Amino acid sequence: MEAIGKRVFLLGMHAFRLQNFLVSSNKEWQERQRKTYPEKPEACFYVDFHTHCLPGLDDGAKDLDVSLQMLHCEASQQVDLLIATPHYYPHRETIEGFLQRRETAYSALLSCPEAGGISLLRGAEVYLERDLEYEKDLSSLCFTGTNCLLLEFPYRRLEDWVLAAVENIGYKYRIRPILAHMDRYRQEFTPEDYDRIFAIENVVCQINAEALLQRSGLSFVLSLIKKKVPLVFGSDCHDMGDRAPVLARGLSVLREKVGDGVFFRLMEEAASLVSIGKGSSGCRHLGM
Repeated sequence: MEAIGKRVFLLGMHAFRLQNFLVSSNKEWQERQRKTYPEKPEACFYVDFHTHCLPGLDDGAKDLDVSLQMLHCEASQQVDLLIATPHYYPHRETIEGFLQRRETAYSALLSCPEAGGISLLRGAEVYLERDLEYEKDLSSLCFTGTNCLLLEFPYRRLEDWVLAAVENIGYKYRIRPILAHMDRYRQEFTPEDYDRIFAIENVVCQINAEALLQRSGLSFVLSLIKKKVPLVFGSDCHDMGDRAPVLARGLSVLREKVGDGVFFRLMEEAASLVSIGKGSSGCRHLGM
């Protein structure tokens, strides 16, 4: 019994040391990431169009501490504007209830003196369900001060009702649909499916920065640029672990591939969607 007790004790000590090592390693990894982001060109205005940085709202930042870490990470990448897009599922709650929860989280973040120096807009990642176009207050989920709405497609083969819903939302509310992480549907959608999607008037394709770090993802984006599909980019960050913000690294790869002329045009067109400029009225700046 004494030998068994000794083994249990040693195993416990080993687990404790391993846990401490992993925590320490994760902090060191995060610090290295902050120091290795490439320098942003002065002429560019970086907008992260897709984040889950508000505390305790969805599967993103679990608390205020993680939110602050994410904001600091974005600031270290010289991101000028961040759009908070927590998940909104129409079948789970009303728009009014969602907006109340979002405002509570947003106010908590704004009131924190340690919030990183970055401008922040409120928005939502709206899951596309049948009859979504009949929601009365859908425009209230657009990015603050804009007509841009981030829509998430169902993860399955493309169906006609999805295309009809996107088109109807655009016409009925004069909303500009931004289609979330279109790079993630390549296993489900055919090239013809993508052509049908981007044929819808005024749609914008949002690409996750992580896709730019993968050969197949970068190739997909280059094909969209060649077809002149309107593009914006987002980190789709959820935490400071596997889904940490990597917008600057992805954009640096894209810049190297397409050259400054095309890259600067893409950044300018993306920024124009939210009519931003430093100090613009639609943004709230989070002081350091």
